[in-house]
Amino acid sequence: MIKSLKSHLTELAMNAQAFLFPQIHVGSYVYVRKHVVILLQGMVEYDLCGITKDSIVLDIGASVGGFTVMAAKRCKQVYAVEPLHTEILRENLTLNNIDNCTVLEYAVGDKKMRGELSFGRITKTVQFVTLNDILEMIPEKIDFMKCDIEGGEKYIDFSLFQNIEAEMHEFDKQGNLIRVYPYHKRNGCVL
Repeated sequence: MIKSLKSHLTELAMNAQAFLFPQIHVGSYVYVRKHVVILLQGMVEYDLCGITKDSIVLDIGASVGGFTVMAAKRCKQVYAVEPLHTEILRENLTLNNIDNCTVLEYAVGDKKMRGELSFGRITKTVQFVTLNDILEMIPEKIDFMKCDIEGGEKYIDFSLFQNIEAEMHEFDKQGNLIRVYPYHKRNGCVL
């Protein structure tokens, strides 16, 4: 017997309770819709399979915390790398009683430097660091990495990680976005 989508989603929600629907803070009224969409995208876009209660998770491009909150509720520790939305990210972690997440307020690039970073309506001077700099800040081995950094994934060595959920961005020679596509890797195998 095939369940209806509605009954399947209801059953999932009942079993997951608040896990599926974390509380959110979205900032000022102007950004409410944008941040809700970003949070929900982080909640549904990425597959959490492979994250266990003992996992150490690296979330590069944590944004307002959609994936971060979901991962933190099922793992030992999350390291959330986010240069722009850190205030809202921290508020969402607090609202959801997340105490196993360390926020690293950096952008990932090819060298250490301060520079401007823009996304949507936000432009901010941020500290750029390399992936190796980030990994040196983390005292544990990473079991799972999520990466969504709007084209900055070119600075990430994906071979260092066995389990990955990522959003990849392809640009033409003029820097125009051509396509966005998912990247999945489990136990060292690209799916």
